[in-house]
Amino acid sequence: MANEISNDQDFSKPGLHLLPAKPGTCLECAVEHDLAHPHNQQSLYYQYHFYADNGRWPTWGDAMAHCTDEMKAFWVEELAKHGIVVDCGSSPAQKRDSARKGE
Repeated sequence: MANEISNDQDFSKPGLHLLPAKPGTCLECAVEHDLAHPHNQQSLYYQYHFYADNGRWPTWGDAMAHCTDEMKAFWVEELAKHGIVVDCGSSPAQKRDSARKGE
């Protein structure tokens, strides 16, 4: 996963600007993880990156929208062990990711 530093952001506008993710990390959440696994929903980078694209804060369902059904089931079960209930319904981000995968 190669990260390229881009200067295409307009820094003259007020607001939050994220620096690129560290090389070797996920471009969505800035955490090193297998691309088949969910993004780190607790990552501040992921939260602000997602908010900038969707106008709302991400859920665990959003973080695993790109995952296979088997991977989602595994993570839903594991998160439930920690008292986290995950709704894997069709959020706008999940619909977008499904469209990208051609589902």
